[in-house]
Amino acid sequence: MLEYVHMARTATPFDSAIRGVLGVLPQRMRKVIERRYGLFGAAPQTLDAIGKKDGVTRARIRQIANESLRRIRESKEFALLAPSFETLEQMLKRFGGMLSETIMEERDVFGGSANKHAGLFLFELAPFAKRRKEDDHFYPRWHHIKTNAEAIEKAVLDFARDLEKSGAAHTEQEFFAR
Repeated sequence: MLEYVHMARTATPFDSAIRGVLGVLPQRMRKVIERRYGLFGAAPQTLDAIGKKDGVTRARIRQIANESLRRIRESKEFALLAPSFETLEQMLKRFGGMLSETIMEERDVFGGSANKHAGLFLFELAPFAKRRKEDDHFYPRWHHIKTNAEAIEKAVLDFARDLEKSGAAHTEQEFFAR
């Protein structure tokens, strides 16, 4: 017997604007975006999982997703996202211009997974945001294009190395004096 887990539908402050821009897409493209980003209370799915369900390759799903994002950016409805982008831009600034995806569910960031998924989708569309992939030192993260992400990462790595070497704690003032 199969068991179904019911996910409670949690509305996000971004849902109305997101629905507005998704309305420019044909149903198939809209569904790919909703599943890929986990919008409207659903869990995000991998390209592979979506492709298997739809009977196409993950590469084809990536193409559909990229084309969908392009169409949204070029639509007149894209302007509906301006208030959401303003909120996200202020959030990035509040966190020093860079925000790790791993902490986005915390209360003082997005406050839950549904909000995080909507936020990640909006960051993907935002003209001021750029994603940095996970590497040996950092989880995936978003930064403001006017933020010197490399300098921030270098400062954090230098600070971590100093901590490891000295074993001593540094004050916030010492950290920012670098």
